[in-house]
Amino acid sequence: PSFSAAAYAALEASDDIVIPIRLDAFSTSGMADLMIQINNVKRVNPRLKVAGVLVTQYQGTREEWEALDYLRHYKLPVWRRVIRRSGRVSAATYAREPLIRFSPGCAAAQDYRAFVGEYMAQGGADDGQR
Repeated sequence: PSFSAAAYAALEASDDIVIPIRLDAFSTSGMADLMIQINNVKRVNPRLKVAGVLVTQYQGTREEWEALDYLRHYKLPVWRRVIRRSGRVSAATYAREPLIRFSPGCAAAQDYRAFVGEYMAQGGADDGQR
């Protein structure tokens, strides 16, 4: 996760935030700083809530399981749906096309569609694990 002026402005206007994250050391260690920033935005936008952490580029390694435990330490809802790693994601960015159009059958595109359905059906955050 990273934080910029544009991200701050987006959070000021949002009700829910889905935090996409790779389960690597840099991303997970940055979560504490990101949560501080989100809590600062909540002073301006009290409606803002974390709908959940969405794991991306997932490969199912032991290190990723450990990183998930680390995230749960923050008592954040972590979506059960993960986005699997797919080389088609990078290819879509080079083609400057949405993944869903560029490679609709790839694992990541399928996962993103399923996640959106899950998110819409559940209507946002709760305080348990997703």
